[in-house]
Amino acid sequence: MMTWMRNQAKPMELALKEAPVAATLAGIVWYESKSDLAFIPAATFAATVGAATQAASPLQDDPIVIIELTGIQIQNALIRSISYIPKTFGGLLSTAGMKTLIALSDDGRAKVVSIEAAGKRLDPAKRYRVAMPKPLADGQLGYFQIWDKQTTRIATNLTVMACSRKQTGATPVVASYKINGQ
Repeated sequence: MMTWMRNQAKPMELALKEAPVAATLAGIVWYESKSDLAFIPAATFAATVGAATQAASPLQDDPIVIIELTGIQIQNALIRSISYIPKTFGGLLSTAGMKTLIALSDDGRAKVVSIEAAGKRLDPAKRYRVAMPKPLADGQLGYFQIWDKQTTRIATNLTVMACSRKQTGATPVVASYKINGQ
């Protein structure tokens, strides 16, 4: 779960149409995979459509894999994740099993202030098992700069859709809507 702060003073909602659903999906993947953490990138959603269209954004049904990352790799992934803010970026990560505090400057640039995993400050040297869709584990969206395909991985019998179906009993479709008029 990312906690967004403007000038470290008051909470701010992320201006992403799928943000609440993506955070829920990250939580489901984390729970179902029994991993330490989970990452779900914005690109997991096949399309983004305007609220005026009343259309929906279907999920990409990618396999879920677990890769082992050090705390420093996780920190670097979160820095990359927010590096395009305030612009839209398919690599923006929704997370589960962790709490990340982000500060936004007056010009809208984001900075990671703190990261906690399992209620403790992220240990840069510790190895964490992180569940994520296979394309992200393969380094797509620029994450190859942080980990590569050779990173230790554990295959699961899960997919993004199967995780969601298991928890909700229905095939998920993500409705698009606006947050704070964006």
